[in-house]
Amino acid sequence: MPCKLLIDYLDRMQADYQLLDHATAYTAQEVAQACHIQGRSLAKAVMIKMGHELAMVVMPAHYHVHEALLADTLGVESVVLASEKEFSRHFPRCELGAIPPFGHLYGVQSYMMPVFDEQAPIALSAGSHGSLIVMPYYDYWRLAGVTAIEQGVVPPSWTAFPAQQRAYAY
Repeated sequence: MPCKLLIDYLDRMQADYQLLDHATAYTAQEVAQACHIQGRSLAKAVMIKMGHELAMVVMPAHYHVHEALLADTLGVESVVLASEKEFSRHFPRCELGAIPPFGHLYGVQSYMMPVFDEQAPIALSAGSHGSLIVMPYYDYWRLAGVTAIEQGVVPPSWTAFPAQQRAYAY
């Protein structure tokens, strides 16, 4: 069942979106397969800690957080992935692993590197392992309250580049 807070927000903001129900899926790859979408169009929310502060990073499903790059980008001493225990209470009525990438609805700062195809729809978790929201990229950007970042998330192939070229691998 999708998160009521999110659906109410999207309706109130008159967002253009579709709610898709799908077979229960726990990984981004499973969700993409169940919904017949490409992983690069599927946004995932990754929770991080910057000191004692929680934040969310939104990225394509196949990307990963590069903690050192992200810390440098955000101007903080360190970034580490947050444990479910550390962030679960911030997302009531959302299934863990299916948190919608709308951190501001839950009092969490959100960051996103603009690496999605801006002309294609973006798909994102609706708060459960059986529902997905698909909406135009610009509607998501307008409503998600994310702060753009220059670097800090990387595609799986990123490690194949020489160190001096990594900053330009996007």
